[in-house]
Amino acid sequence: KKDKKPQLFTVYELKQLDFTKQGYIYNKEKELVVREKPYKAIQNLSYFLNENLYEKTFRDGKFQETFQELFQEKQVSALDLTMAKVINGKIITNGDLAAFLNLKILHAQRKIYQELVTNPLAELKENVSEYKIYFNIEDSNKNKIIFHGKKDFEHINPYKKIRDELFIYFANQQKNEARIEEKINQTRRALVGNMIGVICHLYQAFPSLISIENLSQYKVESDRNKFEGTIERPLEWALYRKFQQEGLVPPVSELIKIREVEKFEKQNGKQKKFESISQFGIIKFVSKDETSTNCPSCEKKAYELQKEKKGEEKSSENKRYEDDKQAGVFHCIKCGFHNHD
Repeated sequence: KKDKKPQLFTVYELKQLDFTKQGYIYNKEKELVVREKPYKAIQNLSYFLNENLYEKTFRDGKFQETFQELFQEKQVSALDLTMAKVINGKIITNGDLAAFLNLKILHAQRKIYQELVTNPLAELKENVSEYKIYFNIEDSNKNKIIFHGKKDFEHINPYKKIRDELFIYFANQQKNEARIEEKINQTRRALVGNMIGVICHLYQAFPSLISIENLSQYKVESDRNKFEGTIERPLEWALYRKFQQEGLVPPVSELIKIREVEKFEKQNGKQKKFESISQFGIIKFVSKDETSTNCPSCEKKAYELQKEKKGEEKSSENKRYEDDKQAGVFHCIKCGFHNHD
């Protein structure tokens, strides 16, 4: 219903990404001793979300105090799935930064390989203050971004270490793309598993239709080499498999191909048209048009984007959209909806 507000649900964000705590382990003689390395919360979240595991590990009786110190509870109606993970029955919005960062590094290596194939004399450069590694594009003011980190990643894998790894890879001019692709696929599967866990957790709490963008096969293939296009199709397959087990979608093989039926105009047999099936069980396909700008609350355009022309400055609305997107924010100034409120 148009007058119904988006469903709110509870998530938790790890506030202190650099938090560590000394714990205990049993040695080979089965004696309880202090662990040599402290536990990093960002890499061992289950130790700080499961009270029994916490007490066995840290033995200080301060589970609730530590939980309140580490995590911020939020009520949200929208969620970025790229780093979210369900851990001990709770959605942690930055629960798997490590897998997300690893995929960005692997993708950066693939970009370096692809650039060297077409331009063996390419020069890799960096902007330390912006955690950015890039190639200069000849006869252009633009740069080809290879890797763009951020401060939060420092607690997982420092930028200096990532930079050194990428520059060594560049210097060696490695050409084993098949190995990179396999690593990318493995990391992608881990991220998709996290996303499915979050979606299933929310479905159990709020049974409803699950809407995904109705991307055509052509669109998916054209985006295959873009980082933004690496998740959609594996996620769609994983959704089918998961909900087929629950009997919530039809057990149809080759489902993605079937849902896009090819048609032809009578007057021009060479021109392809496509008729998309709109729903399979609880999975509903929605038009991809303006999904990133339409408000989920009032259903109006939250961002009135202007067509950009070369040499002209971006409009204030286009700048607002890009700034919000970079910050993971969606804000509709027409009805006041904000995905972080």
